[in-house]
Amino acid sequence: AVLEGDPKAWQLFTFRIRTTEPFVLPPHTHRRNERITKVEGAVHVGFGGTSQAASTRFEAGDFHVNQAGAVHFFWSDEPVTLQLTGIGSGEIQPVAGESATTN
Repeated sequence: AVLEGDPKAWQLFTFRIRTTEPFVLPPHTHRRNERITKVEGAVHVGFGGTSQAASTRFEAGDFHVNQAGAVHFFWSDEPVTLQLTGIGSGEIQPVAGESATTN
């Protein structure tokens, strides 16, 4: 749900995402900083690599920033609600040939 702005336009936006099952968002980057607040559940975030074992766990109430251009990935083994804030357009730019691994 979009709470503010338009993620597709050059402006400040905030939206919430609620998942209903575990997920993996493969390695990717963004053109601008992305601010993430965990509202419910927990996610794991890996930076610069693809190993889920080397990721950091963020729980409800935690906040972090994905720096512009930083390769990162998300995964969760439970349903979560996340709030994202950034400057549009908020496209995800996949990192070719990369996928998150469990080692």
